Parts: sequence; C-alpha cells; structure tokens
Amino acid sequence: MPIKIWISKAMLSSLIIGAITLVLMIFIVIGGWFFSSFGEKGMALISLAGALIVFKIARSFIMEHQELEKTQQKLKEAKEILEIKVKARTKELEEINAKLEEIVERRTRELKNQIEELEKFHRAVVGRELKMIELKQEIKKLKEELEACKNRQFLDLPK
Repeated sequence: MPIKIWISKAMLSSLIIGAITLVLMIFIVIGGWFFSSFGEKGMALISLAGALIVFKIARSFIMEHQELEKTQQKLKEAKEILEIKVKARTKELEEINAKLEEIVERRTRELKNQIEELEKFHRAVVGRELKMIELKQEIKKLKEELEACKNRQFLDLPK
C-alpha cells in the first residue's frame, strides 16, 4: 500500500510542478516584455527566475528518483526475506512429508502382516469346518452301517 501512495504522490507532485512551470513560463514570457524596458537588469531577473524553475524541477526529479531507489531497495530486501522464508518453509514441509511417508509405509507393512495373520486364521477355520463336515458325513455313514448291521442281526436271529 505505501508504494501505491508514494506513486500517487509522485504523480501529483509532477503535475503540480508542471503546472507551476507552465505558470512561471507564462510569467517569464509576459515578464520578458515587461522587464525588457529595464534592460539588462530585467533580462537578468528573467534568467534568474528561469534558472530557479529549472533548479526546482531538477531537485524534484532527483528527490523522486531517490525515493524510488529507496522503495526499490526495500522491495528487493522484502523479496530476499520472502525467498528465505519460502525456502525454510519448503524444507520444513519436505521433512514433514518424509516423516509422513515413513509412517504410511510402516502402517502399510503392519496392515499387510495383520492381513496375512487373518488369512492364516481364515484358512485354519475353513479347514476345520471342512473337516467337521467330513467327520459328520462319516459319522452319518457309520450310523447307517451300524443300523444296517443291527437290522441284519435282528433278521438273522434264530426263531
């Protein structure tokens, strides 16, 4: 914001100086006719007034130029400070990112291990269930055979 204000002040001062210069030039021209009756003294006065105008304009431009250089220097310093801050923050974020990636990798390994354990448990449970089904079928078959044997013995009994 200060830079914009300074620029507007510089423009305003240039406009004022230009207006004053224009008024003084008109004064010199009109005064030249008027003071020409005074001869050399009048012309010296006109020359002195012109030199004063030129001096004021030059001084104004020099001051504006110096102010502009100061502002540019401040801007350059602010840019350098900002670049240092950006580099520091970038380094900080890269370190945080590296730590987070390490955490993600470690957690991924842990989850893979848990999945492997669950798959082993699942295989064991499924295998046990299949064995239970097989044993139930065998028990059923054996009961049927036992029943068949009992029926044959019952039928084969002497009468």
